[in-house]
Amino acid sequence: MNRPCVTAIAMTLILTACHPVKQAAEEPAKGGDKMKPSFQKTVFGKTKDGAAVDLFTLTNANGMKAKIMTYGAILTELHVPDRQGKLDDVVLGFDDLESYLKGHPHFGATTGRVANRIAKGKFTLDGKEYTLAVNNGPNSLHGGLKGFDKVVWKAEPKEAPEAVAVQLTYVSPDGEEGYPGNLTTVVTYTLTDQNEIRIDYKTTTDKATPVNLTNHSYFNLAGPQSGDILSLELTLRTEDRARHGNVHDRAGSAALHRQLPGRQAQGQRRRGLSEASSFLSGSAALSRFGQSAKISVRDTPARGDL
Repeated sequence: MNRPCVTAIAMTLILTACHPVKQAAEEPAKGGDKMKPSFQKTVFGKTKDGAAVDLFTLTNANGMKAKIMTYGAILTELHVPDRQGKLDDVVLGFDDLESYLKGHPHFGATTGRVANRIAKGKFTLDGKEYTLAVNNGPNSLHGGLKGFDKVVWKAEPKEAPEAVAVQLTYVSPDGEEGYPGNLTTVVTYTLTDQNEIRIDYKTTTDKATPVNLTNHSYFNLAGPQSGDILSLELTLRTEDRARHGNVHDRAGSAALHRQLPGRQAQGQRRRGLSEASSFLSGSAALSRFGQSAKISVRDTPARGDL
């Protein structure tokens, strides 16, 4: 008899400004006044098969905003204050549902069941080989042809102390994209009054199955219309970092830079995509305290889609 299995993971991102933004989209509360955290639901459109898609706007006591839509449980916008207190959007994406439906490099998406690639679309679990849908040459990438980023999630507000939150749920049936087991996934976006965006993941399954979830946001901390990110530096407070991809020694610098496809790079989006758009790639084992590691963006050869 198969027993349900539950897993839960969380990640928290604290954003503080490193440069003033060039164009501020919104003003925060004046004079240090606090706002009441708010939750707003609006209609964002419909998918090609007619499923309704909603957009949820979370606003904390400082006026910081996060927007999440039910299609793909995607973080579409994240408006944070710069050092002058001006708010601007620091994540890449689109302003309309149609642009997401046409295809994109997983802007802000919840990726699953398995983020990253499964070689040749096959894996063996408990002595049984499973064959998956392939969508990246011979490999299965980010859940397959219709991963978690391409389904409509159920959403509802969730109470949280000194914060505002939305909880999204999707039930992936046994056999979807070739994966075993009925898998229920709950993703909770929480925007705290400490200007933290927290993402919690919880899954329950009735059969052993691989699960590897993440949020696939791209960041430009200088805000929209600021061009590429080649002048930015990222500081990681860490005691140890895994050698992975281009991220290497603690004192060194590394990153991945490539051009995004032309249809994303040429004016389709107001929030900072240029033909020299860049992003960081790598993984790190981080601790809250310890030494700092600075990663500078370099112009390095392209390595394909993430």
